[in-house]
Amino acid sequence: MTKLPFRYGRIQDSMLVTNECGQFYFLSTPLFRRFISDPDTLPPNIKNDLMSKFFLAEDESMEFALEESAIKLRTKKAFLSTFTELHIIVLTYACNSKCIYCHASSSTDAKEHDVLTMATARRICEYIMQSPSTTLKIEFQGGEPTLEFNIMMFIVEYLNTLNVLYRKDIEYVVCTNLLVLSQEHLEFYKKHSFCISTSLDGPREIHDTNRTPYNTQSNYSRVLENYQKVCAEYSPERVSALLTVSRYSLPRLRECVDAYVEHGFRSIFIRSLNPYGLAEKTLGELGYSLEDFLAAYKDVLDYILILNKEGIFIREELASIFLQKILTPFSSGFVDIQSPPGVGISCAVYDTDGAVYPSDEARMLARCGDDSFRLGSVLSDTYQDIFLGEKLQKLIRGNMVETEAHCYGCPYIPYCGIDPVRKYQETKLNVPYQSCKKYSKIITLLFSELKNNPDSEKVVFSWLTGVSYEELCL
Repeated sequence: MTKLPFRYGRIQDSMLVTNECGQFYFLSTPLFRRFISDPDTLPPNIKNDLMSKFFLAEDESMEFALEESAIKLRTKKAFLSTFTELHIIVLTYACNSKCIYCHASSSTDAKEHDVLTMATARRICEYIMQSPSTTLKIEFQGGEPTLEFNIMMFIVEYLNTLNVLYRKDIEYVVCTNLLVLSQEHLEFYKKHSFCISTSLDGPREIHDTNRTPYNTQSNYSRVLENYQKVCAEYSPERVSALLTVSRYSLPRLRECVDAYVEHGFRSIFIRSLNPYGLAEKTLGELGYSLEDFLAAYKDVLDYILILNKEGIFIREELASIFLQKILTPFSSGFVDIQSPPGVGISCAVYDTDGAVYPSDEARMLARCGDDSFRLGSVLSDTYQDIFLGEKLQKLIRGNMVETEAHCYGCPYIPYCGIDPVRKYQETKLNVPYQSCKKYSKIITLLFSELKNNPDSEKVVFSWLTGVSYEELCL
């Protein structure tokens, strides 16, 4: 009996063992010692479990175990084969809202050069179609992208025209604050099967504090009015929202979840503040410690699990990203938590001036005057120069959890990843790179929940499969 490569760490009173392809198993401390010293002495049922998950192998089945492990690892890293799938196009930096934490450094008084021109938009479309991926997700961002709706319509129509030749599967997403939704917008979204991503920061007073009221009307009221219009005339399944946690909302996250449930949202993404744009300047006023965020996140996740067990379906998206990696053979499409990092490989961002960046955070950084991650321009560089160039390759090589010194031996390597831009920015601001600590604490929280509460695992499977919690309990 031979042990295959593994990592381990303590979860409460048990040892968690994981392997490269993402399989995991809990062992008591005495059984873990036997696993290390003499696995042949393990109880047959545990030994069989460990063999089925490729922690152990008989000598005669070693080749099979290694081949199967390799297949599972390839499946986990399948996002590498779809280079590059997500393409974010910034239409304008103009915005009709003043969010106190605006990461994109948007403005209500955008200059002419902050708007994408038709000529640059055409060149961006031609770049996007050179991606080897057979599936493409086109995401429109700003500012507020609907302020340049004509450019959005042009891009969609031009991409669809080009696609007569390329024959790719194209999905469209608009990231909008939903303050403006005309019938023209709605009909266009329906015609091209758009997904709509918006923001709701909780109850009225929190949302309107974080996101300045629209003209004289409550921002909260306007967003929900247009959200209900989308649900009635299009589809509630095509709308999702995220919650950006400020100091004002941190102690009231349960109320924020209640607001989502009240208005029929079936998911919520609880996002901590990012140190970009206006948020970088207001962290002292709006920020909080990582410890405070993690404590609040644990509390609200407990609450969300309780709601699901009571028959109220609502999925927490950050937890779902990790749980998909933990409980299924597959990775997720979330760029920030991949290894090799998703920058460039999974995502490309095209700014209003034609500049290309490997992630949204990179273009946010450039907006503040630091273009360290600028890969080139669609107006002056070839696709090969940008996506096969040494700058992107170096960025990827230098930010893999498998080769990071501080990640050595961590059992969470199969589920984690590094955001190189966030790491760079926090280093520049003289604060420790916190994403690693944040992710490891959240993963520990999720493993503890899976270990101790079988009913929570049923909730999680309802999030990942769409099968109701009630059905899974039968």
